[in-house]
Amino acid sequence: MSTNPIYDQLLHRADQLKHYRDDLIRHDYAILHDQNTIPVGSSWLWIVRNTGTHLARWDQDPNSGDRKLSHVEAIARQTLQNGNWGDAKAYIFHVNDFCSVTGAQGWVTGELDIQDIVDALPRPLPAKPQPLLPGEVAVPAVSHLTQPIALPSLS
Repeated sequence: MSTNPIYDQLLHRADQLKHYRDDLIRHDYAILHDQNTIPVGSSWLWIVRNTGTHLARWDQDPNSGDRKLSHVEAIARQTLQNGNWGDAKAYIFHVNDFCSVTGAQGWVTGELDIQDIVDALPRPLPAKPQPLLPGEVAVPAVSHLTQPIALPSLS
């Protein structure tokens, strides 16, 4: 697998970015060129839409399971999954190396389905209860926390 500047790869995936371009060319660029912020071996969720980008650490989340504090979970659940960002595209990238000139080096996935992102979160929300029809009996669901979590394919 080749290692290329991640910033260059993100530029090629940002064709729909029309407003708030500073999100990518200033903020994401600065993060991708700061080795202290984006360490080798880390993985990141990157969201692009016509009105900006969002970048959040994928492989580490000290606030995992807390919808109010977890940046990744807030992005996935409060915005993308609820349909507020209909034009958004999600990607995960992995940092394999770092160059003082071109910044973080690595690979970026193809576009991912947001449901795959939500399903891969450490603690997905339980399913909404379905109303019972007259005469039906509620059957307890199997806890999703006891089942292994499958990450989306990164190829």
